[in-house]
Amino acid sequence: MTIQCFIAKADFLAHSTPLFKKHHVLKITDISQFQTAMFMLKFTSFKLPSIFNSYFTHTSSIHHYATRGSISDFTMPSTRTKVRQRSI
Repeated sequence: MTIQCFIAKADFLAHSTPLFKKHHVLKITDISQFQTAMFMLKFTSFKLPSIFNSYFTHTSSIHHYATRGSISDFTMPSTRTKVRQRSI
């Protein structure tokens, strides 16, 4: 039994999204997305330590024309490992 079902006294097979909304709790994926958004906000407003300056590159400094990947403003440098690819 999940902790949300236990707290809400809901059935074990109940959908979790309404329970999370009812109790004003974020899911793990929502927490991750929120933290990534906060990191990028701090990055774009230069409120991070200088060690992070090389983490991302502006797309406009790589290509001076529209590409499929130019929807976002930043690109990440290529990496060797899956751990680095899946982290900020």
